[in-house]
Amino acid sequence: MDTVIDSIDVPQQDDLSKVRAVVRELRGGASKADLSDKVALSGRHVRYTLHAARTLGLTRQIGEEWSTTDSAGELLGYPEGSGAEREWLQARIAGNATLTALAPTLLTGDAPTVEGLAERLSTMTGLSASTAYRRAITLLSWREQVWTPPPPEGIDPAQMSLF
Repeated sequence: MDTVIDSIDVPQQDDLSKVRAVVRELRGGASKADLSDKVALSGRHVRYTLHAARTLGLTRQIGEEWSTTDSAGELLGYPEGSGAEREWLQARIAGNATLTALAPTLLTGDAPTVEGLAERLSTMTGLSASTAYRRAITLLSWREQVWTPPPPEGIDPAQMSLF
């Protein structure tokens, strides 16, 4: 497998609530320079978070300037931490060509192992093994935050809250 994906497109921010916070502040008019104070992240972690949001199609960068997309408004329209937000993010990840190329089984019942995913990331992006391992952890963290397993066969999804 050849290196086909730029390493900047492999997210480094584990916490999707921080992605949402950065997107919210940016959409509200904050500059990149303001974000560290507004969301209590270091400058480096703000950059990680902006790029994670860009990978999800929530932000765009032109030169040194960052802005939000219409998709950011969609995300922010859901109550934070709600099932609807989780479903929207799950669909966003599942529909992202880069993320599905990197981790095709991320949102399935057979999640990749961190080791297997790290090897795939390294091969596809040219990341070092240790960096690929760290980013694999990020993707698996996203899975934990958004993936809802399908109900067992024969069970009505509306009744899942009873189990």
